[in-house]
Amino acid sequence: DCLFWFWNDLPHDILDVDLFIVENSLNNSKNKEKLSDKIKNFKLVGPIIGDVDKKEKKKKVLVSFGGAEAPYWYKVKKETGYPYLMAEILSTMIDWSDFDDITIATNEKITGLLAEAYKDSQINFECIPYQNFLTELATSELLIVTPGLVTAEAAFYYKTPTLFLPASNNSQY
Repeated sequence: DCLFWFWNDLPHDILDVDLFIVENSLNNSKNKEKLSDKIKNFKLVGPIIGDVDKKEKKKKVLVSFGGAEAPYWYKVKKETGYPYLMAEILSTMIDWSDFDDITIATNEKITGLLAEAYKDSQINFECIPYQNFLTELATSELLIVTPGLVTAEAAFYYKTPTLFLPASNNSQY
């Protein structure tokens, strides 16, 4: 959990997981004191960045909306229209002619909906498993991303130039 610092409370079913790993990214001390004793097998670790060989950059852009929605918190088409708004802007208002490949990555449900809505766009919409996402990130000339912590850490690690989109939820402010 890279957002452990952010939560006021955790869903009850989280308290009984087999292992709860918290990435020590921002100041977690308040929540560690308040919540860690309630969570079975609580472990605090440093930044988690997958290992991908650094590769040559290709003429491609990776756009990431993160998960685009969050269980127990907000859903697309209910509390947010963010992925649709950003996909509209990115597919109709940007000249991508300097790039061979443009991919928007987010969760499987949303990429399916966006792929259908923008089937005539040159943008690919994909749900990419994390290890493959890191490879895409490491080989992209540009990352455009919501201001989440984990993807930004990886982008900086792989020296991928990064542009931040407006925040999609209040944890990103």
